[in-house]
Amino acid sequence: MEYGYNEHSKVFFDLVMEGLKGEVNGSSFWEAVDDKAIFHFNFLSQISQSQ
Repeated sequence: MEYGYNEHSKVFFDLVMEGLKGEVNGSSFWEAVDDKAIFHFNFLSQISQSQ
């Protein structure tokens, strides 16, 4: 089943699955997590302004 990965998110999910190798069942990120899982992400960004 395809879960709508785009070229940028696929890299992220593949990296996560590499780290979980041998710890979870499933061949994709979405197969490996529970249907009721909740994720929280904290993002830090630095915006530079040209003058």
